[in-house]
Amino acid sequence: MARAVGMGCWLLASGLLLFGAQPARAEIECKGRVLPIFNVPGQADDLKVTGTCWVQAGQTSYFKNVNVLDGGILIFREPSDRQNTQTHFWASSIIIENR
Repeated sequence: MARAVGMGCWLLASGLLLFGAQPARAEIECKGRVLPIFNVPGQADDLKVTGTCWVQAGQTSYFKNVNVLDGGILIFREPSDRQNTQTHFWASSIIIENR
């Protein structure tokens, strides 16, 4: 019996190390402003949009999960005075909630 408990503890510890050892991701909340630039793909954070937020033209941003909650607006600015600007907005998932 003691051997089975010891084996179970070892399996639990191994599983936690393999699957639960990922660093916690930060969540950035945009309540109404110009969205800051996040241009490191491997260190992307989650984004929660609860107000009106603007993505600047000509920038590259990376996010993990983007949640646009009820009342949140994500606007991509494309100025008419600059030609051929490229805006890159990368996300693993984008969910838009409307209640």
